[in-house]
Amino acid sequence: MFRRDLDGFIQTRETRFTDPTLGNLRITSPFNTGAGRIEGFELQGQTFFDFLPAPWDGFGLQANYTHLDAETDFFDRGEPVTRDRILGVSKWSYLLTALFEKDRLSARLSFFKRGPSEEVVQNRGDDLYRERAEFPGRLDLSLNFNFLENATLFADWTNITEKPFKQYLSSARGGADEATYARFLRFEETTYSIGVRFRL
Repeated sequence: MFRRDLDGFIQTRETRFTDPTLGNLRITSPFNTGAGRIEGFELQGQTFFDFLPAPWDGFGLQANYTHLDAETDFFDRGEPVTRDRILGVSKWSYLLTALFEKDRLSARLSFFKRGPSEEVVQNRGDDLYRERAEFPGRLDLSLNFNFLENATLFADWTNITEKPFKQYLSSARGGADEATYARFLRFEETTYSIGVRFRL
């Protein structure tokens, strides 16, 4: 378990205004928050299934889970001062990895997932505007085969599922019911690599 108290925290906010010459402008800049804290815990473990008969005795499992409670005081969301989650910080994340280690072969199949996070919160007078990020799970594969004492053939495949990152906006301007819309989708690259590593 861990805890860190913050006297202040730097976040990012967006300001919109109309310039008589340049027209509508949108400026993103850092600003200071008030006092806050980050606390949480991390659990992790790893095991190999040595009790299984060959060749299954080379399989194993690795797991990691992190929980974060991160909040700070914001001064620009109306009165009184608002305490809210620190922007860009997910409440939880986990990593699961299936392992295989036997003779000359090593393999890792890993799945990483993090929870949603608040990315933008703005007080726009009659509207508290929010943007929320939804992170896809990411699946990666890594293979290594030591075909010589000092040489390894490797192959990697990242972002196997190719699911997009999503960000949504929520708004309730002028007393209307809150509505949520897709802000944007981002498709991240999938990579394939193969090669040989030599050790001198």
